[in-house]
Amino acid sequence: MLRRMDGATSGKLLMIVLASAALAAVAALVIARRHRVAMKRLMGLSAPAASSVPAVAPPARPVPARPVTLAENRRAARRVAVLLLGLSALLSLSSSALFLGVAMAGEGMLTPGRLLTLALIDLWPVIPALGLLWRWSRSRVLGALALWLLGALALIAWRSIEPQPLASTLAYLAFEIGAPMLPIGALCLRGATRASAPWLMPLFLMLVAASGGSTDLLAWIVESRPGWLTSLPESVGAPQVLASFVLAPWLLAWWPAKWLGRALAAAHARRWLSELMVLFTAVWGIVLLLSALGAWHDLGPASAAMLLPLAGIPIVTLIAGTDLVERTLDAGDIFDFLDGRLAERFVRHPAELAPRIAAFELEPEAEGRHRVNEVYCHDSTWQQALDALVAASDVVLMDLRSFKAHNSGCRHELGVLARAPRLARAVVLTDGDTAPAPAREDAAQAPPDRFVWIDASRIDVSKRRELLAALFMADTAAHARHAAA
Repeated sequence: MLRRMDGATSGKLLMIVLASAALAAVAALVIARRHRVAMKRLMGLSAPAASSVPAVAPPARPVPARPVTLAENRRAARRVAVLLLGLSALLSLSSSALFLGVAMAGEGMLTPGRLLTLALIDLWPVIPALGLLWRWSRSRVLGALALWLLGALALIAWRSIEPQPLASTLAYLAFEIGAPMLPIGALCLRGATRASAPWLMPLFLMLVAASGGSTDLLAWIVESRPGWLTSLPESVGAPQVLASFVLAPWLLAWWPAKWLGRALAAAHARRWLSELMVLFTAVWGIVLLLSALGAWHDLGPASAAMLLPLAGIPIVTLIAGTDLVERTLDAGDIFDFLDGRLAERFVRHPAELAPRIAAFELEPEAEGRHRVNEVYCHDSTWQQALDALVAASDVVLMDLRSFKAHNSGCRHELGVLARAPRLARAVVLTDGDTAPAPAREDAAQAPPDRFVWIDASRIDVSKRRELLAALFMADTAAHARHAAA
């Protein structure tokens, strides 16, 4: 059952995958930091001269005939978890069948018992997948994987005809789980990288593969021993020659990689891809890619068939609850920033607010989660945008952690929320560093029970439940008020 990972080609491909994951993670950190700096700079700018076109009031947001309750949201969240588990089981079963039936065809390993055993052992990627859905910490994911490893040890001991050495079994499971978890952890399980690293991974695969092909060309040239190569290191230097063969191909590969990035952003904009789908595909894609490399010794290029189960991910339609509090970079943010077009996303004049709000994505993704709609504003347009958004909202979630009396922008927002005529509830997050007196003073004009203050010094499962309950109570109250009107 142990998958073989040897041979120069498979090792080279493995290095390409690991190097691409590492570069994507580093690039995600750099982009997040640079994006934050660019956003602060653009937000602090004043808009160009005011447009002569008058501002248009945003269209009224239609109210659904029946509100979604907190209980329904919880049931929907359970449904998406069950469906992710079912899809993972299908991926594990199909990849195990391909391995036993194709890579191990000469050994007659494909039997129902072996297939079920291997599929259960290889179902472990469902843990980081569900951890991403439920926002588990890395320690919790690792703890769940440790329990899974103990269960896999017991299963292997039970299913083995002959006793297996514990050391070899542990080594097998450590490779099966540990090797994929290195890139999965770097790409998907860090808050700073999970938003953008999975989108960048395909681009770096192209770039690193181009470097790998170029170094193969250099190795072939060295074996040929041409006369011009002998004198080249003396005049340029061997490190410089090697570096040029590693990095120069990026000048050519960058253009198809950039085209791929734009294609991914366009697919995301057209709702062909969602954040959850990309993260789930990244987890299983890494696992199946390493499985394909493990089968290279037996199948050669035909081992790419091990990736076929990934084709089933976009075919499956998932039904889930709304993701009300997710806030991350999306594909459009990433690739607009890389293209130097981030400023085009900002509202320059009040007249641009109505069409911008009208273009909000209010329909759920294929798996049921809702996208985060953003309005980027300059220092001279954010107050008009705030008024327009609050006028079209039933519920507002405001983060006042570390708020102080001198934060004039937050104090203005509290006043707007307090005076808004149709707002049902404003849920405010605070912590030990929040100055309560000025915040409550600015909210004093609000109707009774409009503001709900939640101490969010530590966000855990119970605190998330409290937060969702407060938001859904407000949503239900808003719909009841509209129904009565």
